[in-house]
Amino acid sequence: MDEKFADAYTLITEKLALWWESGVKMLPNFLLALVVLLIFVLIAKLVRKGARNILKKVVSNRALQKLVSTIIYVAVIFIGMFISLELLDLSKAVTSILAGAGIIGLALG
Repeated sequence: MDEKFADAYTLITEKLALWWESGVKMLPNFLLALVVLLIFVLIAKLVRKGARNILKKVVSNRALQKLVSTIIYVAVIFIGMFISLELLDLSKAVTSILAGAGIIGLALG
């Protein structure tokens, strides 16, 4: 019985050590992905403000102005999120998110 616990303990410690090692290797990519995401959030805010200014001249309906500018804002943030996930080598997550977005779009349509 003690041998099984020792094997389980060894397996767990080896797995945790591997995860720690992988985490340390991915730390620069994680920081870069975080910076990229923050830059895209700032860009999204600027684009939303610019879109509102342009839409004020074209459309008189304030609700429509806010809706279109918010859609543009969210789209820019999603682009930043996808780029950040790619930097982290999480292409499966990106694929899953895109598939989910497609299904939601189909359901809403």
